Amino acid sequence: MINTQLEKEAHIRSRVAEIDSAVDPALRLSGAAIRSHPTFFASAVVRLLDLLFVGFGSPVTAKKSCQIFTDLRRSVFSQQDEDDTLPQTVAAVTLQFMKPSCPVEFVR
Repeated sequence: MINTQLEKEAHIRSRVAEIDSAVDPALRLSGAAIRSHPTFFASAVVRLLDLLFVGFGSPVTAKKSCQIFTDLRRSVFSQQDEDDTLPQTVAAVTLQFMKPSCPVEFVR
């Protein structure tokens, strides 16, 4: 019985590792692109949000999805504003409302 449980856990761990290795490169690339040219993604924010909100539901992708979400705030708010308070507040409140499957850490 213990061996059966260990086999199930090993299968679940391998499946989680597969999902992480499949999704991680796309999330890293998306995050880097958004950080380097945030205004380029302004027209695609709605489509990106749909995908990120799905990512919030998975413990495997939630933390990276939240980071990309917070980086997207620079796509929709003016870069000319020296005060980043409003974009940070909107992103933080939205994250709290969406309740991702990870602790919400909003420091930037």
